[in-house]
Amino acid sequence: KHLLIDEFKGTKDCQGAMCFILSDADTGKIFDILEDRRSFKLIAYFMRFTYHARKHVSHVVMDMNAGYDSVTKVVFPNARISIDRFHVIQQLNRAFNKQRIKTMNHLKKSDPQAMKKYRKLKKYWRTILKKNRKINYSSLKQYPLFQRKYLTESEVLDYLLSIDEHLRTSYDVYQNLLDAFDTKDYKDFYERIDHLPTMLDPAFKKAILYLNKHKQAIINALKYPYSNGKLEGKNNLIKVIKRVAFGFRTFRHLRMRILIQQNLCDII
Repeated sequence: KHLLIDEFKGTKDCQGAMCFILSDADTGKIFDILEDRRSFKLIAYFMRFTYHARKHVSHVVMDMNAGYDSVTKVVFPNARISIDRFHVIQQLNRAFNKQRIKTMNHLKKSDPQAMKKYRKLKKYWRTILKKNRKINYSSLKQYPLFQRKYLTESEVLDYLLSIDEHLRTSYDVYQNLLDAFDTKDYKDFYERIDHLPTMLDPAFKKAILYLNKHKQAIINALKYPYSNGKLEGKNNLIKVIKRVAFGFRTFRHLRMRILIQQNLCDII
């Protein structure tokens, strides 16, 4: 009833660039592995199953691949679509990190004092991307780029955000959205997206507004407990299988090896 879908890098003989994998959301058991993730191939595959079987699928979890969204609507008429929560956080993280890099690049072309700020933004990127509630406000640590002074992590963060007003504004939006998402308050999450500051950097704003494209699927991700975590674990296992075998020449051999390892196929 509940499916997880994703892709992974296949073998050279695969028809598509990426392979397609689907599994049971409740048990994590792999349902099948296909050598092509293109929409028309997926539709042809799922249409082999009866309408009665397909209409019983009630939930599908995926990443932000628009192709999967359209395929799901065609082949699973009663299925709710959820975007994997990790990919929403990743979208926010990448958007703000690009804003940090943009600020750095402006400083890089300036005077020596600006270069010092550039190096600090570059070195302490983890601090500025970290969730605010995980920032340390009490423990002192020596920071080489701050004249080897002993500072708290929050003091370093305050300095980094003081470098550029656009960066600070973007940071506030980034953290507010992370907080709303972590508490699964989808109303607050989209309320904040609908009322972004007017002075927000256009590129950062565009990346945030992209989440409106998948609004209902993201709301479903916050309302329901399903995620692609189990399937991501399978993908990591597949990477290990490929590495240990020094790669596979054919998709057929790779697929068989995965199914055997998962006790889904007998060794002939």
